[in-house]
Amino acid sequence: MVGYPAQQYGYFLLMNILFSLFTTSLGQLLAALLSSQVVGVMITGMLIPLMNVFSGFLQPYPDIPHWLWWAYYADPYRWALEGVVVACVDNVAFHCDPGEYGYFPLPPSFHGSCSNNGTLDYFNEPSKAVCEAAGVTPSGVPGVECCGYCPVTNGRQIIEQFGLHANWKWIDIGAVAGFYALFRIANTLALLYIRHLNR
Repeated sequence: MVGYPAQQYGYFLLMNILFSLFTTSLGQLLAALLSSQVVGVMITGMLIPLMNVFSGFLQPYPDIPHWLWWAYYADPYRWALEGVVVACVDNVAFHCDPGEYGYFPLPPSFHGSCSNNGTLDYFNEPSKAVCEAAGVTPSGVPGVECCGYCPVTNGRQIIEQFGLHANWKWIDIGAVAGFYALFRIANTLALLYIRHLNR
């Protein structure tokens, strides 16, 4: 699974099967509702990008305008994406390479140490050259030229940044299964009551 946690394989497989069933039922529903392939291609060409936009990946939930939050929660892609992301990155530790660290000048409130009373994971950067290369003016404090930090140290930070819910993993499965069932029922009703051919 390309580096995903092996213990999440069953969840990942279940979500992919349900999502495949959902997308198939969506396609069948559109085929039953629309009068021709040309119309189907046009509608699908508009619908899929909209679902991608409101899934929370291209535009994270915190950045979506409040008046469009309903579209975020009504989007089946959102539920599948949240489930897979949470399953794959929650409780995973990340480590920065030297070029990935962020640096900032030592604030006076830190009293000569980047520890900030241990509330955040900063470290002292004694190298004046590293600070200047990062565009940060060295502090002049002996042994601490600037403070460094790794922007992402665990998967929970990614989950929070995108506005996802780490404890909704099984709700996500239920939501995708619910969309599948809803679209199957709608497809059945469309096949029963909609006729595109006139005799």
